[in-house]
Amino acid sequence: KGFSTPFCGMFRTSGGIYTGDDSRERELQTLQEQMRVLKQQPPSSSPSSSPNGRKSRFGLQQSRSSPKSNTNQRRINKLQTRIHALQAELAHNQLELSRANLRTDLCSVHCLGVLQSDYTRYLYTSTPPPTFLKRSCCHILTPVIIFLVAGWCSGHIRSEYMNSLVCTSLVWFIVVWIVVGCVRGRKKRVAVREEMLWRLYRRELKWAERMEERKKKRGMKGLLLSGMSANRHDVDDLDADDDDDDTYEYYSEDEEEYDPTSAHLYGQTRFEMNCAHRMFGCYPADVDAFGHGPNGPSGEKNDDTGDESGYVLQSSGNDGSKNQYPDLCTNLWNIFTYPLLPCFNWSCCGSPNSYGCHLQFCGLCGLAQEAREANISIPRHYRMMDYITMEPFLKYYPKIVQLRLLGRNGSFLDHCRALSHLSTILLQAWLLIIVILLSLSLWDAVRFWKLADFAVLTATFLQSFIVMYMVHWGWHRYDLSIDAVIKYFACGFVLCTGMAFTIEASQYLSMKLVLVLVVKFLGVSEVKDNGFGGMTIKMDNWSDVHARLLQFVGNDEGFYDSRRHLSGERDILQGFFDRNPWAVLVYSFLTSYIMAGLVEEVCKYFGFVMVDHPDFCSEREMAKAKEIMPTLLFGHETHVGGDDVELTASRSTVESKETRLTVTESPFATFDPKNQRRSLSSIRAGVTVAMVAVALGFTCCENVVYILVYNRSSLTAELATLVMKSMFPIHAVCAAIQSIHVCR
Repeated sequence: KGFSTPFCGMFRTSGGIYTGDDSRERELQTLQEQMRVLKQQPPSSSPSSSPNGRKSRFGLQQSRSSPKSNTNQRRINKLQTRIHALQAELAHNQLELSRANLRTDLCSVHCLGVLQSDYTRYLYTSTPPPTFLKRSCCHILTPVIIFLVAGWCSGHIRSEYMNSLVCTSLVWFIVVWIVVGCVRGRKKRVAVREEMLWRLYRRELKWAERMEERKKKRGMKGLLLSGMSANRHDVDDLDADDDDDDTYEYYSEDEEEYDPTSAHLYGQTRFEMNCAHRMFGCYPADVDAFGHGPNGPSGEKNDDTGDESGYVLQSSGNDGSKNQYPDLCTNLWNIFTYPLLPCFNWSCCGSPNSYGCHLQFCGLCGLAQEAREANISIPRHYRMMDYITMEPFLKYYPKIVQLRLLGRNGSFLDHCRALSHLSTILLQAWLLIIVILLSLSLWDAVRFWKLADFAVLTATFLQSFIVMYMVHWGWHRYDLSIDAVIKYFACGFVLCTGMAFTIEASQYLSMKLVLVLVVKFLGVSEVKDNGFGGMTIKMDNWSDVHARLLQFVGNDEGFYDSRRHLSGERDILQGFFDRNPWAVLVYSFLTSYIMAGLVEEVCKYFGFVMVDHPDFCSEREMAKAKEIMPTLLFGHETHVGGDDVELTASRSTVESKETRLTVTESPFATFDPKNQRRSLSSIRAGVTVAMVAVALGFTCCENVVYILVYNRSSLTAELATLVMKSMFPIHAVCAAIQSIHVCR
């Protein structure tokens, strides 16, 4: 439906699949074919004429290479150089794109897609996201204040009628306020989706026009070379025009105006665009249950148009060159990618040629699809900016490089002065929360939060900070910047913890549902109250298999006299464990290593992937980013191309004296991309420290929950839990082990 990847394609395009523009692949295939043709040509040689007609020492006629053979060899050498360069570029693009797709898929899930939505909208419309203060006032403070006013009115308005009227009106106002905010946010997301489809549609039209012009030029070039024209300059002009066509613009000032009535030409109707970003709903499937798109199976050609299907599916194993690296998350996500109700046709709802639907929540899959399209259409060096603040990397990274070049001469304050705007906001937010909690602990009116609790919270943070200081500052402060440490720690504290707790909660609810169904199937309603020893059942017409199953679970009539009703799943499990002690080991293994360990370790790795930091950018990416930094800093007009993005700056602004001075004085003006060259040992150390920082952030948040939520019986219990957690930093150790494979 207008995009290069399927709607329900999260984690399916990050398993080693390159879903970008395949023009480089086609060029590589063409060069390889030319190489094969040149190598198949027989070498031509001419006999050498000696003065006396003498032969060589072996009695053979001496020969020498002809000019044609030398020309072929030079062509072969040039083709080999170009082929090697293209292969390296394709490998780099594939690796970068797979990482970018995984990062955007994960960012589309967190915070209900707010982070990725702001990022994508900024890339395409240059619209900065609202500030954190504005969002807090609109979406949190305003509803809370209205709710508190409603509570005050309910206790101070004596008239029963007026009390009910005012309180009900305020509560409904809160509901309307939240709904209106959701509708406005959905309209913004739909507008971005429509803008992307419009640009992609214009790109295809411009590309078709350029291809038609190129065919005509090639025909003219053939006529000129055949002898119909003796002017060699005409041929050179045509060659120059062909070189200019390689990079083109499809979004220019003289472009046609957007026509909302022609939305169906962009691949999706207005109904489908709205379905992609509803809070709850269904999205008409772009591929059916067999992996077939509108043009038939993935990768096959349409008989009518001859075009290849634009859908790249991880599950289709027909194309082994693109589907040979499925990872764990890809295989797990494939279970949820099959459309529901594949026999239902959505043509009646405004979605032609769509069978089946995908259940979606808050438009998460739609945001991920749009983000993957941005990764494909916008080159890497234009996406090198922080989330939330949209600050380009080279606006703060040159200061970090200068400290790295100074070596041990830089102090801790110097490193703090080189922080990005995002890291500064994170530190300010943390300090604000600490001050608020300290104030509450000193306020006598608040009884649930004492000064001792605040001291335990401070000790919990200090424990993580001390470990981070020992790992980073002592030996690897120049392998990974403090700015990166703050971002990775915050990602582990907020994002990874939220993801892990959500997945573990869903696993717990699923297991509880299974137990309830088993109890309903067995007909168990009561258990013996002495040690959960047996179960009382309704003995109706049970089959022999059913009776054996009950005996296996634990049914011993007459063993206890008193009975009580089931109070939870623990009653069922404990009764089963009393009858089958071996099951305790199996249950402990599943809950520790599968439900908890595997989930938490994967979430910590995802935290490392989600953070994009210039410490791990290549020299080539930094060099390209430096070229376009003046335009990004001064907010010039952005034009997105098919193979590249060209930012056209205003001549009056660039040529002004103030702008030239500002650009010259900027830190990136003296930044040398060659300084990004680092040894492999330094990069390995940076990866390890980054993953340990994510793990320590995750550990810190987990310790806060375990100590101040689960063990608030006494101060002694809180301190004992903190000491035990500090003695066994299992998350940091596992992250260091994980980093070994990531470094490889």
